[in-house]
Amino acid sequence: YAKQFSRFFERGINYFTQQKIYEIHEMSNRNRAGINKLINQIKNKGNLNLILPLFLLKQKKDLAYNPVQ
Repeated sequence: YAKQFSRFFERGINYFTQQKIYEIHEMSNRNRAGINKLINQIKNKGNLNLILPLFLLKQKKDLAYNPVQ
């Protein structure tokens, strides 16, 4: 996931997007449901360039909470 994530950043995510991801990361440490809520808000606004990093972050979080046996 980290490779995909950094490749995505290399393609040039703008500052606002990076800031959003940071906020989401902080929020998700306290409230996991926050990620899904934000993904839906962004989908509704049609800001799709935020979806991929959010999805990857969510997958990383899910793996952290539910490690593969």
